[in-house]
Amino acid sequence: GKSYRALGRLPEAIKDFGVAKDIRPNSTATMLLQGQTYMEAKDWLNAIDCLNKALKIDPKHANLHDQLGEGCIGCASTYRKEMLAKMKTQEKEGATNLSRMQIKNLKLL
Repeated sequence: GKSYRALGRLPEAIKDFGVAKDIRPNSTATMLLQGQTYMEAKDWLNAIDCLNKALKIDPKHANLHDQLGEGCIGCASTYRKEMLAKMKTQEKEGATNLSRMQIKNLKLL
């Protein structure tokens, strides 16, 4: 997985880390690497899921907590960008389904 990741071949890296997890299901190091690779691929939900599973095994692992926070920030940032783009499209079309409060909250993120 590490070699594929270094080459930027993220799908193959993720798959290899998955095989490694099957062999050593309690390896938080492997889960961390897979979670980080998911984050590089901007697959935030799988990254968060992977890191949460690792934290259940080792709840005191500081780097896992740090990476989980990064994953959550990445997920929120992506969601915010998608929603703002959707709002702009809807404004151009003359209709919006978002309330003023939702718009205000998105702009605060």
